[in-house]
Amino acid sequence: MNNLFQRYKWMGILLGVLLILAGTGIILLSIFVPGKVNMILSITVAVICFIIGLIYIIAGVLLPLSEFYSSLYLYGAFAISVGIILLIHMDLASEVLIYTIAVILLTLAVVYIVRGILYVTHKMKALQFVLCFIIGGVCLVLGILALIFKGQMLQFIYILAGVFFLLTGVIQLISATSKGKKSA
Repeated sequence: MNNLFQRYKWMGILLGVLLILAGTGIILLSIFVPGKVNMILSITVAVICFIIGLIYIIAGVLLPLSEFYSSLYLYGAFAISVGIILLIHMDLASEVLIYTIAVILLTLAVVYIVRGILYVTHKMKALQFVLCFIIGGVCLVLGILALIFKGQMLQFIYILAGVFFLLTGVIQLISATSKGKKSA
């Protein structure tokens, strides 16, 4: 996808703006209208999937005619199918989000704990392995809590997902616009 954004700067900017809007919307809705977040989250993610799918398909169509097939078509079709599934099963977005965040946290916990162990065995600075163990421990606790209390933590998880979308969008937007300035 990075090659796509390098070729077409507007796609990177569009994705950044969409992620910022989605993140901001999710955060505000989670705070002010928590009962409607499942439906709105599903629609928001579905629309983003549709747009990303269309971007992939358009990028595939813009390839030289000598390229008969591109994986961009498959990526586009996959993104559009995920969008359709989310519109049909609106509760699916919240379930997938909860489990995704929990698994990400648990995976990061394992990564940082193993990294901390490697820092200890390689006699690195104490700050490095202590920080790894702290991050790993926090991620482990949050991941387990997300799985155990998924119903009660739904609003928190929505806000966390909104912040993630928002920050990812800002980073994407900065990346897309700074690459354009360097090449100009």
